[in-house]
Amino acid sequence: MLTPIAFLAHSIGALWGVVSPVTTFEVTEKVTPDAIERVHDSMESGALHEHDGSERLMREEGQAFTFDVFDD
Repeated sequence: MLTPIAFLAHSIGALWGVVSPVTTFEVTEKVTPDAIERVHDSMESGALHEHDGSERLMREEGQAFTFDVFDD
């Protein structure tokens, strides 16, 4: 019963995103890098500031973040 209304609202929002795209995007920092480094003993001080995002910081195992559809 509400499906057509939800579809219409979503379509209008998508059209608005095409007509007037976002020009700025900001995020808030939830946990400071210093707090993360303090909790994880394996991380050296300044590791997050120096990280360029090209590799993992914590997990060395290749299957550490692999999930299947039917895993619980």
